[in-house]
Amino acid sequence: MQRDLIGYGKNVPQIEWPGGARIAVSLVVNYEEGAEYSTMDGDAHHETNGEVPSPVPPQDRDLNNESFFEYGSRVGVWRLLDMFQRHQVSSTFFCCALALERNPEVAREITAQGHEVCGHGYRWEEYHLKDIDAEREAIAKTVASLERTTGERPVGWFTRYGPSLNTRDLVVDEGGFIYDSAGLNDDLPYYVEARGKPWLVVPYSMETNDARFWRGGLVSINDFYEYLQETFDCLYQEGETRPKMMSVGLHCRIAGRPARSRAVERFLNYTKGFPGVWKHLILDHIDFDVRAGEVHTLLGENGAGKTVIANILSGYYGKTAGEIRVKGQPVDLRSPRDGLRHGIAMVHQELMLVPAFTIAQNVMIGLQTSSFSFPLRKVEKRIGELAARYQLKVDPRARVEDLSAGEQQRAEILKVLFHEPEVLLLDEPTSLLTPHEADHLFVVLRAMAQEGKGIVFITHKMKEVFAISDRVTVLKLGKTQGTQP
Repeated sequence: MQRDLIGYGKNVPQIEWPGGARIAVSLVVNYEEGAEYSTMDGDAHHETNGEVPSPVPPQDRDLNNESFFEYGSRVGVWRLLDMFQRHQVSSTFFCCALALERNPEVAREITAQGHEVCGHGYRWEEYHLKDIDAEREAIAKTVASLERTTGERPVGWFTRYGPSLNTRDLVVDEGGFIYDSAGLNDDLPYYVEARGKPWLVVPYSMETNDARFWRGGLVSINDFYEYLQETFDCLYQEGETRPKMMSVGLHCRIAGRPARSRAVERFLNYTKGFPGVWKHLILDHIDFDVRAGEVHTLLGENGAGKTVIANILSGYYGKTAGEIRVKGQPVDLRSPRDGLRHGIAMVHQELMLVPAFTIAQNVMIGLQTSSFSFPLRKVEKRIGELAARYQLKVDPRARVEDLSAGEQQRAEILKVLFHEPEVLLLDEPTSLLTPHEADHLFVVLRAMAQEGKGIVFITHKMKEVFAISDRVTVLKLGKTQGTQP
């Protein structure tokens, strides 16, 4: 890797951000918790980064420091994800593969909410200390792991401070990447030559970065907010003639803490007051409808925004803009109960059943927070009637943990059908089913549509589109690409 002390110089290019924006704000979350140095993982020393200096001998476990990191994976990541959801913005997650292997729920949620997965190494370790073969192996292992846990292969790469002399060439040679972020030297993306071809570098920042709370230089959350604000103001002003990019680096164990998260939220609120700011929206000007008696398929890759739409329409997520209409009338859906009240129910990809309870008991859990009130025997009888009506053969008294994946899927569908919804949204419902079970599900959904229910079927599989759809809406990167027929 050669140094470049000139860059764009005085000839700053006229970057065209979406919508003609003056500034692009790149939010980056580092997910590393569980992949840091640990004697439990065979390392010679424990992790040294932390909230406070460690007096524990390096060869021993530092339980307090381990606990600092655990906060990020237990609490902090969810606080940041919830914040991004409220603001309907997406971010790039610099992901250590081992960390997500140890928290698969987070792995699935990152892509389900439309965030980008970027390779951050298999472990959170210094790759500049590795020889070329070990680094090549670690990159390949990272890609395979992230694709398995998140359902999405990374196309970007950034390693822990800092890259080796071989990193960029190895990333290029791997063949599936399109950029790296091994540059802290510009306010815009730029190209370099790597392996004889142009290679994209998307700069990162150690300056507008919450790591300074741990490294020193930041103590007050007001200082962090002011630093972000002043950086934004400068780049926004310069962007009037030459659009710029601002990178914000966050860590779940640092910015995920309550007080520090408020600085990030204040910054997101601040940027809303300016026109011409591009923060990649999870959903951007979506126009979508479902009619009674049809199966309307939402088709798109992981991260396209399909699951987010379904969660908004069923009341699980709030919307930040736009309007939802039911039978032509605008509605305000603040909770799943609001969705049910308006006849909308959702079957999630990750089934929301209590394994130790029976099917009927799982249904009753939902009834306790609704306007329905039934004794258990009546619930069991009603489930049996619905199961017969829709050919969803299950025993209402069976415990969920004793059921096959297909039977659990039927139980989840019956749980929402108990509320007699008029619109049913199903998120990747065949993901755990055998081909025979999937075919049977299509028969069931077609029967529901013939009764007049509107079915929203979410998938990324073209075969399923042809098997079940009356209409298809294609999503890409949070935007509607078109509806057919």
